[in-house]
Amino acid sequence: MITFLITFLEGFQRDLRHATRGLLRSPGLLIVSALSLGLGIGLNAVLYMAINTIYWHEPTVGAAGRVVAVEPGNANQFSYLDYQDLQRTGIFDTAAGFRTSAMNLGSGTDITRTGVMVVTANFFDALGIEAVLGRTFGAGEAAAEREPRRAVVTTGFWRARLGGSPGAIGRTILLDGEPFEVVGILPDDYRAVTGWMAPAVYVPVSRLTLSSLDSRGSPSLTVLATLGAGTTDAQARDAVTAFVAALERVHPDRLPAEGRTASVYPVAQLQFRGTPAQFSFLVTVTWVTAGLVLFIACVNVMGLLMARATDRRRELAIRAALGAGRAGVVRAMLVESLLLVIAGAAVGLPLAWALTALPIAGSMGALQDAMRPDVRLLPFAVALIGLATVACGLVPAVRASRADLVAEVRQGGESATPRSRVRQALVAAQVAMSFVLIVAALLCVRSQARIAGADLGFDPDHGVVARVSLDRRRFAEADRVRLAERLVDRIGALPGVSSVAVADVIPLGGNVLVRSFHPAGRTDIPGTRPNTYGVGPAYFRTLGIPLVRGREFDETDRAGAPAAAIVNETFARTYFPNRDALGQRVQTEDDPEAEVVGIVRDHRIGTIGEAPASVVFYAYAQKPSLDLNVHVRTATSPDALVATVRHAVDEIAGPVPIGVQTLRAATSLEFTMRATGTALMGVMGGVGLLLALIGIYGVLAHAAAARTTEAGIRMALGASSADIHREMLRRSLLTVAPGVALGILAALAMLPAFATFLAGISPYDPAALVAGISLMVVVGLAAGYVPARRLRRVDPMQALRRT
Repeated sequence: MITFLITFLEGFQRDLRHATRGLLRSPGLLIVSALSLGLGIGLNAVLYMAINTIYWHEPTVGAAGRVVAVEPGNANQFSYLDYQDLQRTGIFDTAAGFRTSAMNLGSGTDITRTGVMVVTANFFDALGIEAVLGRTFGAGEAAAEREPRRAVVTTGFWRARLGGSPGAIGRTILLDGEPFEVVGILPDDYRAVTGWMAPAVYVPVSRLTLSSLDSRGSPSLTVLATLGAGTTDAQARDAVTAFVAALERVHPDRLPAEGRTASVYPVAQLQFRGTPAQFSFLVTVTWVTAGLVLFIACVNVMGLLMARATDRRRELAIRAALGAGRAGVVRAMLVESLLLVIAGAAVGLPLAWALTALPIAGSMGALQDAMRPDVRLLPFAVALIGLATVACGLVPAVRASRADLVAEVRQGGESATPRSRVRQALVAAQVAMSFVLIVAALLCVRSQARIAGADLGFDPDHGVVARVSLDRRRFAEADRVRLAERLVDRIGALPGVSSVAVADVIPLGGNVLVRSFHPAGRTDIPGTRPNTYGVGPAYFRTLGIPLVRGREFDETDRAGAPAAAIVNETFARTYFPNRDALGQRVQTEDDPEAEVVGIVRDHRIGTIGEAPASVVFYAYAQKPSLDLNVHVRTATSPDALVATVRHAVDEIAGPVPIGVQTLRAATSLEFTMRATGTALMGVMGGVGLLLALIGIYGVLAHAAAARTTEAGIRMALGASSADIHREMLRRSLLTVAPGVALGILAALAMLPAFATFLAGISPYDPAALVAGISLMVVVGLAAGYVPARRLRRVDPMQALRRT
């Protein structure tokens, strides 16, 4: 065994030296292979890091196997009072609650919005989370009735905002204008239960941080609990279901569960609750697409290695005859493949690192911040290199090992015929996969074009919006209304402004508020959860949303006046199908009944591709939010008014976080996410097209070199150079045709999976298929042009002398 191992290592070392010298003498092969494989390896490494961050995120909890998330049947969350009752039941060993939020950090002109997790006093103790510096707060000092002012922060926040000094313990930070003492720093490797969208600051539940503290009708806490020894998820679920049913009998004012079963599931799944089912599928499709790019690259390199083996067939046959044997030839070829793949990894892994460092805006930026190369990337990279080595080198190595010295000497160039057929089959597969990628990219591009011209139901091109984030301490409800009125008056007086309105919503701006609703006095319709928003007078006119019937809100719809509501057409059709919705009364959660005074046209609010959803609008003055958005309709260019509006808001609102941009920019999140997906598919399609071009060129260039003598003889017998050129271009089209045919079949089978992500376009879109076929024809002709040009320049006399 030891002798075999020594012999193998000596042979491997010899093959390594020989392969290195050979590749250095073939820089074209080395460069093309490294770039092709580098693109595939780089894309897969980036996706691996993203998926590692999203799906393999293990939250930091003490008894990981026993910690579960708990949901009542009526909602995903508990009210604080219901949570306290759940604690007392003894169903779980421990139970803790939290709510994610955002608060204003700082004071004066240095104010920013910061992600905050409002947690129950026992949160850290119940989950077994310890501080790396200082301490966490506990049930004694952080009880809600004590109005606690303690804060635990992440390592990132500590370094960025507190200078990373141990002396930060005991310092005071201002959140919504209230002082909180920093008592502890969480470890650097701490992972929040909410996944990669993690908060930076943890503060205790109190009336300062949870306004619904005393309301059973406002569920706002996500509950985590520790299962008792021997207790199963199913047993806990049944117990919680019974507990909720009992609560409904005692507290009829709480949000009813209506017979639905509670949910108990592992805490690691919490971050995916509420995530659309298409998200996981989209991630899978993206990774499959990246894998397809790598496979195309491997097929490309495989074809190049087969052509190289054909050129070296005499050398390889002699090596086999001199004692290397078939195994030695296979090992030599695999070592050469390994070196090419390592060269590709040397290009791809730094490329992946660079891609993760590119600045990304919006929600994807949080994912990018959380993406960190860790030890799990190393085995993935090694596995990728191993698979790529086998994929690139095994077939060429096995075929090369079958070379026979006598046959090679006798047959000369004719022995290349069966090998060329294999290479043509590989190119057909490569073309087919590239065709699928390019058609998918074209579908995304056409969908994006449809979206860009889609009717959103409102006018995003003549507006400016100012986001003003208020804090509860400085702005009571009456103060919010007064500030809104002053902002409307001040901005409305600016030159170039047609109308102004306030709201707590920006259409397509990412803020969707869902609340329990039922028509007042109706027990035959189950409680549902439509979108609800607060808007001020002239809101619909300012955004260009048509009023179908009734009226908009006006100055009479304020605190103390009868509650009013405006609904959209979908709401009216859904809840009042056989009568006029105007004058009907609706009720949301524990709010007073409101009379429907207007019906407006359906318009996009959450996402572009959504089906119209039911929406209820309340008068902002009757339900003033801390999220105040000032919408401005302009008679001039919106960009020209951004600075003016910002100055006016600064002047009136004072030191609060403010963001001012055009309405088109503010609604760009949905467009940006889709554009990012389209760009990603476009990159992959373009890479696939480039790799197909290289593969086709390699086959045609090798075929042209093998037929140089034939072309010279044909021209000597009267064929023109144009005939030879046309024949080569025809051959290039024949090389592409089988791959395109296979690609069409594959596209028809695979592309319906994209239907969910295409807006206003079919996955069988003829224009995309025709464009894809046209592109592959162009690629085939482009790949065949240089070999064809080389053949038409052959000197017939020199060709005859070589025969």
